[in-house]
Order: sequence, then structure tokens, then C-alpha cells
Amino acid sequence: MSLFPPTTSDPLTAAKVVLVPANRFFVQTVPLEPGAEAGTQTAYVLEEFSPFPPAQLYHGYLAAPDRSQALVFAAYRRRFPAAETEAWTAADLVLPAFVALLGSPSGGAELIVHAHGAGLTGVVWDGASALPAIVQAQAGAEPATDEQRAAFVAELRARSGHEDAPVRILEGEIGVGRDAESGFVFSVGEVETARFPAGALESADVRDKAFLSEQQQGRRRDQWLWRALLVAVAASGLATTLDLGALALQGWVGRRRGIAAGQAPQVQRIETAQALAERIENLASRRLRPFEMLGLINERRPRSIQFLRATTRGNNLLEVEAQTPNAADVGNYEAALRALPALARVETRDLRARENLLTFVLVVTFKPDAGRPEGGPG
Repeated sequence: MSLFPPTTSDPLTAAKVVLVPANRFFVQTVPLEPGAEAGTQTAYVLEEFSPFPPAQLYHGYLAAPDRSQALVFAAYRRRFPAAETEAWTAADLVLPAFVALLGSPSGGAELIVHAHGAGLTGVVWDGASALPAIVQAQAGAEPATDEQRAAFVAELRARSGHEDAPVRILEGEIGVGRDAESGFVFSVGEVETARFPAGALESADVRDKAFLSEQQQGRRRDQWLWRALLVAVAASGLATTLDLGALALQGWVGRRRGIAAGQAPQVQRIETAQALAERIENLASRRLRPFEMLGLINERRPRSIQFLRATTRGNNLLEVEAQTPNAADVGNYEAALRALPALARVETRDLRARENLLTFVLVVTFKPDAGRPEGGPG
């Protein structure tokens, strides 16, 4: 099943698209209520799942064509240095790199793994949905070995439950181009991986929403000014040849009034969005900061231990499901965490051994305000 239908097969032109490393983003597929605006619903999803207000996130979403689901993604702004984000201003789009892998699978369940430099990005399709079931990425200091790739594929299969799904491995840099209808086409090497029609990726742009709104308003203003210029030239010509300058001027004034009236709904939508953002920020400022909490306990994590899932309970409690091939590292990790001044209590439970792996649940209680950031970005 294709996420979006192909636009055209015409020759491509260059596109100014910035692709951000996929491993920086939290990704979640969520259902959408029929008939409701997708952007508003995804904003509430961020309110529910994100520990930060939208002002501290770079985020976006990609809705399925039938609007039944949306792929929501967000990243903490402090993970992006200013030198990196300066290049975003002149770009047409700024997207997580995994968007380039969201074309249609060959049929049925399928795993697509993209090896690029020192990183691996995996997308799992279940064969039924227009959106991927799982998007996962990891980065290392060196290119992944064959054993690391095999372990990455095994983890994707285990998470998705598609143990027998075929795997497509793509290697190389991602290319982006535009076709004659301004659609975006992504490829890895000579393989086309995704094709989106014009406008389909606007909601996936992760840049600051106020900045994007200003850009859209500027484009609309430029379009209207260009049209107004054409009208003025035409009016001047008509006035010179047919002595109808006064009538042409009245028509131009009427059109300008129509432009102002047409922009009124856009102004109302911006005011509504601003009020919603303020409400989300007020609510989020009183919530836990799981990303910060995970960051605190991750500093002492042995490399053999992998986090599988993390959930918060109450106000200061974090539960992490994890696994390791080295049972001794569990006790060492618990002892290292107990030494952290930010933690009030550390408990390990539900230890289970299976297939040379030890799974366990780590329950960490933080001291009041230990998991909250001191401030957000400007």
C-alpha cells in the first residue's frame, strides 16, 4: 500500500531539502478522529506524550491519505546547535531523514534498513497500513558491521512481531529532487524510495511553527503583490488606450478589499493556534520530563544494557524495561544509579532469562524536581 501516489516520472530538478538525522527524533504512530483537523489532534498528542512544551521542540507529522492515522515526530531543540539550524532558513523543507524511506513496500509486511555512514535507520511495514508500524534509528562512531546490522534487523523483527518479513537493505546517501509538478522524490543510490506530491510534506517540516507561518504569509503576500502589479500594469494600459483608468482603479481597489477579507480567516486560525500553543505550554510545564530523566540514568548505563520501553508513573517515578546479555551489568548499573544524588530510590525486578538475554524492569524514583530542565531555549 502506497503512502502517497506517484506524481509523475518526468526528469527531476534540484530541491532545497535539509534532512535531519533520524536518531534525534521520538516517533509515534497515532490514530486520528475522522472529520477533525489533523494538526490540532497531533498538537494534543504532543501535549500527552512530550515532556516539553512545543516552544522547546522541533516537531511535525505526516497524515495518511485517508486521515485515519498520523506519524508524529518530535526532537528536543537543545540537541541542535545554532550553526546547524542557521542553514534551515533558506531550505524548502527540513525533514527527519526517515521520511525518505516512507514509500510503498513491495507487498505485505516488509523491513527496510538504510545504512548511511555510521548510522542505521529501519522502517517496518505491516502490509495493511499506509503508515509504517515502527521507525527506529541508531548512530555510532563507526559504520555498522555485518553483526551490528544483523542485530538491528533482529531487534526490528522482535519489536514488530514480523519474524519472517523480508528485509531490503539500502546503502548510500539520500538524494532529493523535484519533478515537473513540484512533487518531492527521494532516492538512495539508483533506487527511488519515496515520492510525495506538492504540499504533502508541509506538515512534516520540523522548523519553528511561527517561522513557517511567517514564510507562508510572505509567499502569499509576494503572490498578491505580483498579481497586484500585473493588475496595475493592465489597468494603466487600459487607461491609456481606452480612457478607462478610473474604472480599472475601482476594480483594483475592490480586489484589494477582497484580499483583506480573504486573509481574515487566516488571522483567526493563527490566533487560535497561538492560544492552543499557550495552553499546551502551560499544561506541559507542570508535567514530568521523561526525556531529561532518561538522560540522567542513561549516563551510567553500561553499553551491554539496552532500553526497550520507558513509562512514567505518578510524579517522579520512571519504569524502564531493558535487556542485557551480561547479567552482572544489572547489579553494577543499579549500584551506579544509587550513587546519583538526583535519585531517591532504585529497584530492579522481574528478571527473566531467555535466549542468552536477561530482561528486567528498572524502577527509578527521582527526588522532587530532579527531572525538570532549568529552562528552555530562546
